Amino acid sequence: ARMTHENWVLSVVFSPDGLRLATASRDKTARVWDVVSGRELARMTHEDMVNSVVFSPDGLRVATASSDHTARVWDIASGWELARMTHEASVFSVVFSPDGQRLATASDDKTARVWDAASGRELARLTHEDRVNSVVFSPDGQSLATASMDKTARVWLWQTEDSIAEACRRLPRNLTHQEWRQYVGEEAPYHATCPNLPVPED
Repeated sequence: ARMTHENWVLSVVFSPDGLRLATASRDKTARVWDVVSGRELARMTHEDMVNSVVFSPDGLRVATASSDHTARVWDIASGWELARMTHEASVFSVVFSPDGQRLATASDDKTARVWDAASGRELARLTHEDRVNSVVFSPDGQSLATASMDKTARVWLWQTEDSIAEACRRLPRNLTHQEWRQYVGEEAPYHATCPNLPVPED
């Protein structure tokens, strides 16, 4: 089969059942195709080139990443846009979490971000020193790996509760009140973040 766009094709991916193909192109569209016949099944349009496309685990949605500073989630059957996530620069990579409920994006604005795939609400922001080119969830969805032009790849615990649990495993005590003010801020009331560790005197 052959599927034709009006400009370079930058990304291609099979659906989970292997029956469809999704493509992303410089012609500002992502498209879904029948693998056997090459027939176009759906077309999703951005305001700039589409850099990456990925199917959801259930195969009912696709997510796209574009140089128009957005990543978007689309319903394949209708072609409707379901959610939109906005960066401050081009978005190069997009991926669903294993359960399909979260989306991660990588951008030229030096961040990778995690979003709620249904609402588009931002859940976490991870910062590099240069453009972030690629992002991927771990198989259990708890960690995120990023690849950047700052010459590093990094693994992150993106959920706040996981980060706190990991910190508590490494620390001998809770923060002092002074450390809390320095690292957390005075807006949040002080409390022992690690219940099983001692609370030091200031």
